Amino acid sequence: MRAQVRRAARQVGPRTSDGIVVARGWAAPRLDYVAHALEEQLAPRISAMLSQAAERIDPMPRRPARRWPMVAIVAGAAMGAIGFALYRKSAQEWAESMKDTAHDATTWVNEKADRAKERAQHLGHHETGHKADEPARKTP
Repeated sequence: MRAQVRRAARQVGPRTSDGIVVARGWAAPRLDYVAHALEEQLAPRISAMLSQAAERIDPMPRRPARRWPMVAIVAGAAMGAIGFALYRKSAQEWAESMKDTAHDATTWVNEKADRAKERAQHLGHHETGHKADEPARKTP
C-alpha cells in the first residue's frame, strides 16, 4: 500500500504543481485589478465620507482661510520696495553722470576761453582777450 501511495503521489505531484502555477497566473492579475479598483474608486469615496462626517461632528468648525488678499498685499509691498530701491539707484547714477558731464562741459568751455585768450594776445588784440574770459567767469 505504501508503494501505491508513493506511486500515486509521484504521478499527482507534477500535475498539482502545474495546476498551482496556472491558478496563481490566473489569480494574480485579478487581485491586482481589484486592488487598483479599490484604491482608485472606493478609497476616495470612503475618505470623502469620513471627512464629511468629521466636519459634521466637529464642535468648532474651521473658517476657510483667506490668505490671497494678504499674499497680494505683501507681494505688492515687496515689489514696490524693490522698484523704489532700483529707482533710487538709477537716480543716483544719473546724478553722478550729470555731475561728470557738467564738469566736462565746464572744463571744455574754460579750455576754449583760454585758447581764445592766447590767440587774441598773440595777435595783439588785448581787448578781445578780456571778452574771451567772460564765458569762463559766467559758467559755474
